[in-house]
Parts: sequence; C-alpha cells; structure tokens
Amino acid sequence: MDEQLTSQDASTVEAGVSPAESNAAAETAASANAAITSQPDAVDINELFKSTLNLLHSELISRRITVELDLAEGLPLAVGDPVELQQVLLNLAMNASDAMSSISTRRRLLTLTTRTIKDGFVEGSVSDQGRGITPDQQGRLFEPFYTTKEHGLGLGLSICSTIINSHGGDLRIVNNETGGARAIFVLPAHRVMVAAK
Repeated sequence: MDEQLTSQDASTVEAGVSPAESNAAAETAASANAAITSQPDAVDINELFKSTLNLLHSELISRRITVELDLAEGLPLAVGDPVELQQVLLNLAMNASDAMSSISTRRRLLTLTTRTIKDGFVEGSVSDQGRGITPDQQGRLFEPFYTTKEHGLGLGLSICSTIINSHGGDLRIVNNETGGARAIFVLPAHRVMVAAK
C-alpha cells in the first residue's frame, strides 16, 4: 500500500534522509533538551576535557594527531550533566580530527582550551588545523542533516548545540586566523547559577 509523505517527511527525503531517521533525530534532540534536571551537577570542565582525551587516546594516536592542552587554573565549576557534556566534547574532538584527516603538509594539531569569561561564564574550545569553514557552510553547520562529511548524517553538531543550549549556554564555530576551525562553547558557572536561585 502506498504511503503519503508529510511535508516534513518529503523535505527529509529530498535531503537524503529517511522519515525514520528524521524521527530518531527528533527524539534524540528532545532527550537532549530534557538533559538538565532541577538539580544539575557541578562539572569540572578541565577534568572533563582530560577524561575525554583518555577515551580518545588510541584513536588520536592512530590518526597521528598531536594534542595541546591549555586549561585555565582555578576554573570555576560549570553547571550541567557531565555525561551529556562529555558527549559534546567527544563529538567536537572527533569532528576536529576528521577535519585534519587529509592534512599532510602541516602538523595535525588538536588544541583544547578553557578560560573564565566575563559575567562568570566558563568557556571551552576545541581547535583544529584543518581546512576551515567556507562562507556557505557557516550558516548551516547546526542544521539537522547538514554535513560536510562524505558519510556523515549531519546530526552531531545539531545535537551538540541542543545540549549546550539546554544547559543555558551557547555553541559557535569560527575559523582560526592561522587556519582550521575552532568550536567554542560557553556555560554558566556553578556559583552564578546558585546566586540566581
């Protein structure tokens, strides 16, 4: 029996995505939106970066990627779900690694940094030395099902953005002046959230 597609289904099929994949993505995004409970945890972003690197250790070695850590001392704790935030860091680090997969003329350098910014927010960034972002890609990076990878689904950055936004933060991606791109996320510090209650 023939099935009629809704307008949403049709748009996802045109993008090369099945309605089932679209529904799965919507459910994942909804789960991410519900990640923050009424009692979120205090999260050490520096330690989260370190544990993420431990998880990716073998992968980074096999890809011949050098890691540079620039973690701020005395960084305030952030607010959120450490499991969800680590999912973001894993995705950003793997995206950065993928961006350098075809680089052969310079060192494959993955740089992870943290710092405190004004108004008591914590900032973290994941930087690569890949090809960077083209102007036409810039405005679409967080769209569901948009990908610059040959075999990507285009869900990773969309979900990352949803998670960071649900934590009261912000995620953006910019080009580095020296080449490559940098993903920057901002999260409220724990003491700021406590003071606001």
